[in-house]
Order: sequence, then structure tokens, then C-alpha cells
Amino acid sequence: MMLMLFNWFLFSVPLLCLAFIPDNTEKLTSVIGELTERIADLEVRLSTQEHININLESRLKVQEKKNREHEDLINALSARTCTTSKQSAFKRQQDEMLHKNSFNNRVAFYSYLSNTDMHPKPNQTIVFDHVVTNTGGKFNSKTGVFTCPIQGVYAFSWTVYCSNGGYLISELVVNSRSVGDMLCSGQGDDNIRHTSSVAVVELNEGDRVYVRTHPIAVLNGVLWSGPTYFSSFSGWTVI
Repeated sequence: MMLMLFNWFLFSVPLLCLAFIPDNTEKLTSVIGELTERIADLEVRLSTQEHININLESRLKVQEKKNREHEDLINALSARTCTTSKQSAFKRQQDEMLHKNSFNNRVAFYSYLSNTDMHPKPNQTIVFDHVVTNTGGKFNSKTGVFTCPIQGVYAFSWTVYCSNGGYLISELVVNSRSVGDMLCSGQGDDNIRHTSSVAVVELNEGDRVYVRTHPIAVLNGVLWSGPTYFSSFSGWTVI
């Protein structure tokens, strides 16, 4: 009998205890459903955000490519501007040098014979010894010779006075070649006479130009100069 009572107690008491535990199945099911919906919503939002991120990354790459293209264009324009500026500066420097060289190589001189030559001889260089102007310093008043500093075209003029009743022939010489002759004659006159001539010649650097009496012509009279009338020699750059 006791054994039967013990077995009943052993199996009945747990069942009775379970009868008093609250039934939370519906509540748990509701909570689990809400959580499931939230998880599904989060998954949808996460997927949407991933698509947005992918789109943003794509747009960022496109913008980076455009930025690189703009940077390359700016660098190319900067290099071109720098090159143009350097070329302009170089051209200005060349122009300045050409202008400076052109100005420095331009010549102009004027000199006259300070005293009368009473006995001029044939083939005699006339030394116009009194310098008034000698721009460029290429006329030598001690020798009467102009030395060309640079190739170009030059103009020369010379004036010779001769005594009354006399005559003489003078010529303009480049190196040893005559490029112009001039007769001054005072024959049949009671006063001194003069003649002038001009020659335009193309010279090379180092050419020597001077005035001389004719090498073989007969001279008669004197080569007059000063104090009132001056035989003179002048020259200047044309081109």
C-alpha cells in the first residue's frame, strides 16, 4: 500500500506543478514574429543601402576619372602657357639683342681736312684728320680709313675744294677697288671751287673705305681746306 502511495506521489506532484505554470506560447510566438519582421525589414534596408553604396562608389569612380582628366588638362594648359611664356620671353630677348646689336653696329661719321695740302700726289690717301662725329668709332682720323663693323649697306659722301685755276680727281675706294670718281676743277675761275659726290655701297665686315687722289691722273693746284672751306668725308649706315 505504501508503495502505491509513493508511486502516485512521484508522478502526480510534477503534473500538478505543471498545471500551475503560466501558458506563454502565444506571447512568445508574437515576440518571435515581431523579431522576424524586424529582421526581414533590416535585411531589406541593408540590401537597399548596399545598392546605394554601390551606386555611390560607381559615381565616385566616374568623378575621380573626370578629376584626373581635368587635372591632366590643367597641367597641359599650364605647360603650354609656360612654354608660350618662355617663347615670348625668348623672342623679346632676341628682339632686344637684335635691336641692341643693330644700334651698336650702326655707324655715322663726319670728318674734314684741317689744313690745305699744297702738294697732293697721285694715289694719295686723303687723311681727313678733324673728326666731328664718329658714332661707332670705326673711322680712323690718323689714317683717313673707315673700317666696316658689320655687313650691310652704307652711304658715303665726300667734298673736295681745289684752288682757282687748278684741278684734281679724287675717288672713293673700297679696299683697293675704286667705287666712285669725282673731278674738281677751278680752271678759268678766279676763286676756289668744290665738288661733292655720294656713293651707296654694300660692304662686308672688315672692308676698308677711304678717299684718295687718282692713281694716274695729272694733278694741278692744291687740295684746299680751311679756315673757311673744308674738304670733308662722311659716311653712315643705310641698312
